[in-house]
Amino acid sequence: MDRGISLNEYRIIRQEFNFILENIDPLKDDTEIMYAQGVGFVFSIFIFIFILIYSSQVMRGVIEEKTSRVVEILVSSVKPVQLMLGKIIGIGLVGLTQFAIWIVLITLALFLMRSFVFQDILDPSTLADAMGPLDGMSNNVQSTILKDSDLIYIIYNGIPWATLLTFFVLYFVGGYLLYGGLFAVIGSAVDSETDSQQVMIPVMLPLLFSYVIGIMVIFNPGGPAALWFSQIPFSSPIIMLQRIAAGTVGVWEVFLSLGLLTLTFVVILYGAAKVYRTGILMYGKKATWREIIKWLRY
Repeated sequence: MDRGISLNEYRIIRQEFNFILENIDPLKDDTEIMYAQGVGFVFSIFIFIFILIYSSQVMRGVIEEKTSRVVEILVSSVKPVQLMLGKIIGIGLVGLTQFAIWIVLITLALFLMRSFVFQDILDPSTLADAMGPLDGMSNNVQSTILKDSDLIYIIYNGIPWATLLTFFVLYFVGGYLLYGGLFAVIGSAVDSETDSQQVMIPVMLPLLFSYVIGIMVIFNPGGPAALWFSQIPFSSPIIMLQRIAAGTVGVWEVFLSLGLLTLTFVVILYGAAKVYRTGILMYGKKATWREIIKWLRY
């Protein structure tokens, strides 16, 4: 008051302030998330392609055995359920073996490049010496060098490779067993691959729809569509990896998604075994889904 300040001004000066410390380089974090999410999307595409390829191989194998009447000899020695599961598991192990070979080769290549090519870039203490003085370079050259070094650093240190590869294998196995059982049902219900096209449509639609949703999730990995479709077993193998890569998913959501996926493929394999037992010995009749449901009730 003595210095000519009003009471309101005095109260404004005396009020408390809350300071929040934020990252001084948010662009780097956003860049890391963007690249990690891109890797997650690529993994999702791989799962979509591999589920489609190996599940189709299951269907073709069942059709081939059925049309050649080899299955009539096989069921005299083993149960139809064992025959179906053996085919699904055998083709799935072929896929996992290919994944293991690719992972080993890529890991070895990245390790050698880290040790002999990018060692200076990945070591902050020697980064400046490796790049040399930038004062004499143009702005475009400086920007290119810095962007390349940031990209290499993100590839090695900013992307959770171990986490993504682990869940890639888990969701591929779950998704393959789910769709492999459905494709085995189709193979046992038809007499040729040509007849399977019409029966395949209801099975292919959820898989194709999941791919479309996966493209939309790129722009909003934390939205309601990503949340729900990452829990639905028919789409979770493709959607969940993107949420894991973007860091927008909780641990309980991952376990819930895996639990629902496991429960669903167990139920589908059980139903597929009942249909397979009847369908592999049916000839000369074009099966419909109504007929398949009747076989399921036998």
